[in-house]
Amino acid sequence: GSLALKGDSRYLTDGLFSRIYDKFGNVLADEEIQRNVVEESDDPQTIVRYWTASSATAGGRELYDDTQTNEYEDLGLPGFSDCTDAVNLYGDSMTPLFNSGEIIILRPWTDNWIDYGQIYLIITTSGYRMVKYVRAGNDADHVICVSENKQYDDIVLPKADILKMYRVKGAIHRRAM
Repeated sequence: GSLALKGDSRYLTDGLFSRIYDKFGNVLADEEIQRNVVEESDDPQTIVRYWTASSATAGGRELYDDTQTNEYEDLGLPGFSDCTDAVNLYGDSMTPLFNSGEIIILRPWTDNWIDYGQIYLIITTSGYRMVKYVRAGNDADHVICVSENKQYDDIVLPKADILKMYRVKGAIHRRAM
């Protein structure tokens, strides 16, 4: 069912009410309902930076350079209010879950613990970035990076080698460029 119909006010936008008004007239005269209307642009967290010249890899490891570009496009994404960035994903180690050419939506991981079993973009101190499930290592100093595609071997990574992590919260599928 619709989140708007379930009362999630993030989806009760002026645009939605305009379409309802055009179709049914002023059925929303109740002041209580009108107070729940939010502007479509009032949630700045739904705008993520889409780094068009940056990418992540699902298949190998791609060299990371955070000075590579400062050019990005604003991408409006409802439902991703905790996300800040989006990048292109290339490779097949995360298929069929994520496919090469998709745009992955990212939330910076700033906690001092890891939510094991989740998918992250991992950037290492040696300059590589990869998208993998992160599992607990055999000791407290390591993690295991696991691909969705079982043709790829696991990677044992020292935690000390992790520069940055982003939780992968979703993806945008494109049929053509």
